[in-house]
Amino acid sequence: MRRETIPELQSLPEAEQIKVRMAVTPGSLKDPRVWSAYFAQIAGFIVLFFVFFPTAQPRMALILAYVIPTMIVVRSIHRRVIRERVIAFLENNSAI
Repeated sequence: MRRETIPELQSLPEAEQIKVRMAVTPGSLKDPRVWSAYFAQIAGFIVLFFVFFPTAQPRMALILAYVIPTMIVVRSIHRRVIRERVIAFLENNSAI
C-alpha cells in the first residue's frame, strides 16, 4: 500500500513517522466511518450485481464502473480519518 502524504508527519524523522503510523492505523479501521464505508461498498456491490442485475453484460465493465468510483470515495474517507488520528496523536504526545 502506498503511504499517504500527511503534512503533519513530514516534519518528523522517519523512525517517528513509522511509530505514529503503527499507533494510528489499526485504530482507524475501528472508526465507524471507515468500516461503514467499506461495508456500504460491499453491500452495494452485492445488491447491485446479484439482486438487481444478475444477468447484466458485459459484467467486467459494469463491475469496474461501480468499484472504481466507490473505491475512490472509501479511500478518501479512510485518508481523512487517518489524518485526523495522526493530528490527535501528535497533539496528545506533545502535551506530555
